[in-house]
Amino acid sequence: MKLTLNVLENHRRDADRHWPSYIFGGRIRTSTLVLIIAFFLTWWTYTTYRPHPPPPVVPQVVPETEHQKRRFEDAGRRREMRAGESQRKKEMRASLGAGWHV
Repeated sequence: MKLTLNVLENHRRDADRHWPSYIFGGRIRTSTLVLIIAFFLTWWTYTTYRPHPPPPVVPQVVPETEHQKRRFEDAGRRREMRAGESQRKKEMRASLGAGWHV
């Protein structure tokens, strides 16, 4: 089976076809064009002005076993340490001025 593809075969006929008529096969009804534009405007309006869904409600974590309780308490201590370290760095940056980076 021999299959050839000649891109320039219909070059003269395609030279008369310009962008709008080439895209829509040479002809498009005005009503079809109006419906296409109306569809895109409706879609744009819907996506732009629709309300965002509310965030999902996440239940409170309640540790049950001793291991979970210990890890929960350790996480609280780490959180406090990070907050203290962040506050210490902010104070140090304020005392050193704009030229120093800590």
